[in-house]
Amino acid sequence: MKHFNSYLKILLLSAFTTQFTACSKTIEWEEEVPLNTGEVIVLERSDKFDRRSVPGNPFKMGWWINNRSYKFSWQGKNYSYKVQSASGPIILYVYPKENTVAIIDSGWPMCSGYAEFHWRDGKWISRKTINPEIIGRPRNIMDYFSAKEGEIPALVTQEFIRKSHFDAPQRGESLTHLPASKVGNNCTGSKQS
Repeated sequence: MKHFNSYLKILLLSAFTTQFTACSKTIEWEEEVPLNTGEVIVLERSDKFDRRSVPGNPFKMGWWINNRSYKFSWQGKNYSYKVQSASGPIILYVYPKENTVAIIDSGWPMCSGYAEFHWRDGKWISRKTINPEIIGRPRNIMDYFSAKEGEIPALVTQEFIRKSHFDAPQRGESLTHLPASKVGNNCTGSKQS
């Protein structure tokens, strides 16, 4: 019995160690984003995953997105945007006359639905409503990648997206465009970069 307890302890310790040796990982890639002006920019993406148990089953481990970051340049200026959740922005939109950039992302906790954030004074500041020109526009920022875990290509081109059928939802309620029913109202606030 004494040897059984020692073997059991070693087995449990090994199982515990195996579950938590790879607690996080980061996947980085670049994707081409077609802008509303006809320009195409390269968006540097980074998704950080944490290894956690699946809800309802503490013994089944899975990879969960902890945060996402986006970096890009437009008109000689550098921009960055970070999200502390699995959801992320769906549209990158530019206003050439105003020389400003907007990101369409979840307005939570400021409002329910999507909000339009403009870069001002080192912050992404939301407008009260989304520009009507953006409603119905197809998303230009990729959502989830549907290949096997970790197989994100170095450069996601528009040809790759077309071949991979990214116009179809990838998971759950992934949007292919911004419908009016998902637009938040009276969104006020800001997000740090």
